[in-house]
Amino acid sequence: MQHQFEETSWQREIDRSIQDAALEGSSHYALPGMLRWITGNIGVHHVHNLANRIPFYRLPEVLRGHDVLANTRRNTLRDSLRFTSLALWDES
Repeated sequence: MQHQFEETSWQREIDRSIQDAALEGSSHYALPGMLRWITGNIGVHHVHNLANRIPFYRLPEVLRGHDVLANTRRNTLRDSLRFTSLALWDES
């Protein structure tokens, strides 16, 4: 779910920073408390893509300290039901 969106862009040449790609290419999958615990905070995937050395149990702390990360491309469990019809494609 962290890499599926209704709106997407396609670029042949990468002309953006790694940080921008991490934020634009993944989401904050805002799960209910129990699912956050069961999945090891996998919903905070965008922060993981920015700094993969942050342990999963510290990811909520990062969100609390950085509003821009907490509100970046936020998807909910309800949103994920709409995303089930999305698919990847290969241009070739």
